[in-house]
Amino acid sequence: MRPKQFMGMVLVLAALGLYGVDQGYIVLPDNIVPTPTPAPPETLYGVVVSETGDRTPEESIVLSSPIVRSLFDDPSHFRVIDPDTQVTADLQRLKDKAKERGDTTTLFLVEPNGTIHYEGDLPNTVEAFQLLVREIKQ
Repeated sequence: MRPKQFMGMVLVLAALGLYGVDQGYIVLPDNIVPTPTPAPPETLYGVVVSETGDRTPEESIVLSSPIVRSLFDDPSHFRVIDPDTQVTADLQRLKDKAKERGDTTTLFLVEPNGTIHYEGDLPNTVEAFQLLVREIKQ
């Protein structure tokens, strides 16, 4: 930002009462509460709930891609489970959520503590999957 642009912003903020010109600080009104940016997850798990017989060719390409699997720290951090398979309680919770959505294929990107960063459709290309995971990890 150039000095003239910065000074223009300072004058606007000062006129709005948001900048103490003589003190050199920004004052937020009482009704504005800054929200901290959440830290990116240290570990991310990918869980796909998908009926094997209902997968499209595009979904199969994404799910079998070594590039997709390499986005996770460990090969066991990416799982594809069938809705009819018996699983542990943590995966059962995701299966139930997928069933509520009514989709045949649902992707979850989850932290080990259970925080869900993404719940939705499986990206239809490897590149789109990469972008989604990178966005969450940043």
